[in-house]
Amino acid sequence: MRLFLSILLLSVSATQALAVENPSCTEAKDLVNVVKDFYQADAELTNVIQPTLSLTLTGAEGHPDPDGMRYIYGNESVDLTLSEDGKVMDIEKAANFEKDGKLCKLVNGALVEDTEEDTAQASMNFTFPFSDLDGEHSYDELSEGAKDGSKVMKSLAPGGMGFVVPGLKAFIIRPAEEDGAKPVLTFLRKGEGNEGPEVSMVGTTQLFKIKDMKKSKADTLRIEGAYTLEATFNYKPEDIAAAEARRLAVAEDAEE
Repeated sequence: MRLFLSILLLSVSATQALAVENPSCTEAKDLVNVVKDFYQADAELTNVIQPTLSLTLTGAEGHPDPDGMRYIYGNESVDLTLSEDGKVMDIEKAANFEKDGKLCKLVNGALVEDTEEDTAQASMNFTFPFSDLDGEHSYDELSEGAKDGSKVMKSLAPGGMGFVVPGLKAFIIRPAEEDGAKPVLTFLRKGEGNEGPEVSMVGTTQLFKIKDMKKSKADTLRIEGAYTLEATFNYKPEDIAAAEARRLAVAEDAEE
């Protein structure tokens, strides 16, 4: 349950040229503003959670995938490489870029001519993992993490992105390793077992809403097993149930 913001970027042409008079570039300021908000957030907003973001670039409609992004400002030039799945590496470096700079896409390591056709697209992924994973999390700690993450998200609005920013109202618990065992959740009230909120599941991923924990009067979440914990956006339990049904159907088909 991560938030994906699809941003249609300027086009990338597959045609290579030794000299590119009109490279496919866009202004750097929007990305710079977002990265600064995440990696230079006030210390009081990052003492419980560590907000992170990733930017993925891919080719659109059969066009080649970019393999890099070049920042250009005057005589300064910085290349950011892409991983095999299109994720921009070392994206935090953009916090030090000048907003008046340009971000240009690279194909086969070279600038390409801009065209009117949209041939590349990007997705931005925001996550809000908790720093302390000691196995017990109070309601107050969880609530503070969600509120801090919401403030970081809201700080993006003036940055020119032009989208409505939702708050963080739920939590995701996953195994620390991709194939790890599902963590065991126990909700407590004054040290005793408590029914706790409704927990939705997709495989080994578990989710619950902060408002449901408050209604249950649980004051502590205990987690056994290696895990990650993130504040996340609101969700509909029926959507999670549908996702789990799809997962089980795929697994059943794979066994046949």
